[in-house]
Amino acid sequence: MTKKSEVGFVTEEMETGMSVVEKKALVSTLDSEGTGLSLKGELLSRNLEYTSLSDVTPEEKMIMFNVMNNPAKRLKACINMRLLITDIYMEVIELTQDDGTVEAVPRTILVDVDGVGYACTSKGVFTGVKKLIRSFGEPTWKTPLPIMPVEVPKGDNFILTLTVVK
Repeated sequence: MTKKSEVGFVTEEMETGMSVVEKKALVSTLDSEGTGLSLKGELLSRNLEYTSLSDVTPEEKMIMFNVMNNPAKRLKACINMRLLITDIYMEVIELTQDDGTVEAVPRTILVDVDGVGYACTSKGVFTGVKKLIRSFGEPTWKTPLPIMPVEVPKGDNFILTLTVVK
């Protein structure tokens, strides 16, 4: 797998676990000050996609398709629940705001040990997953990561993010 240590994309066949993604692929990056992970570069492309799911066998292909196309659960419905995550799928989608403007946002799907997908469109979760990869290495995680979706206050709103639990 190709890795970079700066903000950017890897545009080539990118081996991710046992699957190959032929699109602009997400890479974990540090911002220019080295103080945190940057979303700016990742959100500039409309073809951004990353998966750690394997798609070798017919069963794996079915799981991957269902996770990408119609994940079983919404991550927000699982706040404060312990989930055992082994894989991820991420892409950039466009959402139309109430005022008609279109915004590129990250769609993240966490996949548990049973192949159940938990989806959200949250910059907080997207950033959290990048930090998981930086801390625990790239998935597929053979030892599932116990994570808990949580909401943290930010001003008058709340941000959905992740916490690693025991």
